Amino acid sequence: VHGEGCQLPLSISEPSAPTLPPIPLLKSRGMSRCKEYLKGFLAQVEAKAGQEKGQLAEEFQEIKARTLAFRQQQAISNEAGCNKENIKKNRYKDILPYDQTRVVVNLLAEECQADYINASFIQGVDNKRCYIATQGPLAHTVLDFWRMIWQYKVKVCCSTGLQRQ
Repeated sequence: VHGEGCQLPLSISEPSAPTLPPIPLLKSRGMSRCKEYLKGFLAQVEAKAGQEKGQLAEEFQEIKARTLAFRQQQAISNEAGCNKENIKKNRYKDILPYDQTRVVVNLLAEECQADYINASFIQGVDNKRCYIATQGPLAHTVLDFWRMIWQYKVKVCCSTGLQRQ
């Protein structure tokens, strides 16, 4: 397997990790509550979509404007995602990880300088980096995606988008 002029191994040995207890499943009461919240959210989206044609689009534009203002106020950068070698690794050119929270993948070969993946850490309730949000991998970034999963010992993956390509 190759990419960016790097020769990467075809197999990766599994890291030694402590055995963790199984992840508890939601009890029926918790599952019921999740279903209620999801139904409520979907009802709101459908109601807004059924109202004026551009109302939902306006809300997304508002989010985009606030995000830009926040980035400027906080001096947050996303230079890694704009780097010439990394641009082609972004599924969406206008959604880039912030340098301060981006996931850095370990290099597998000395000649390979590709530590970039379009992914960001998300804080949990205890302010630790508990989650990773990423775009669905492209054909040429699948190895980077699985390298990230392996490196950070991700136990659960959840796709919230539909890929139709």
